[in-house]
Amino acid sequence: MFRSHDWHPAGRYGLGAAILAASVLAFALLASPDRAHGASTAPGGVSPATLRITQSLWHWQRTEQSDGSVVVASDPSRYTVSLGADGRFAVRADCNGVRGGYVVGDSRIAFEPAPITTIGCPGQSQDAAFYAALQDTVSYAFDGEQLILHLKQDGGQMVFSGEAGVAASV
Repeated sequence: MFRSHDWHPAGRYGLGAAILAASVLAFALLASPDRAHGASTAPGGVSPATLRITQSLWHWQRTEQSDGSVVVASDPSRYTVSLGADGRFAVRADCNGVRGGYVVGDSRIAFEPAPITTIGCPGQSQDAAFYAALQDTVSYAFDGEQLILHLKQDGGQMVFSGEAGVAASV
């Protein structure tokens, strides 16, 4: 009897399994520890750069778009990101919030999709634009004391300042 999976390159489980396997491999590569790429590590196997992003509560200052426009945070204390050393994040977006996971490796960072609360914030809230930009983050860097999150497809960058003496808590 003829069975289509006998000759199909994706085999018995079909194309869906091949796509799933490729996705898992790509995620594993993104999540690989920095030391696998030759970076030095701090005690516990965490790279110094990864440790640095977890040492502060980050306040959004502005988003610099690739077209030259700038969106300035109306109140940086209402737009914050906390990155835990355990791979968990907490975001305050005006009167809304979200908690979830993130993956970091070398200078790459990706926030896993997570539902944000949908409280209607009073006034001219920037919550939706702030959280949407965070979801587009692909890498990070430091410019002095500022955390810079680079957005995908040359979408610009988000600029954060750390709150001195406040460690991240997720």
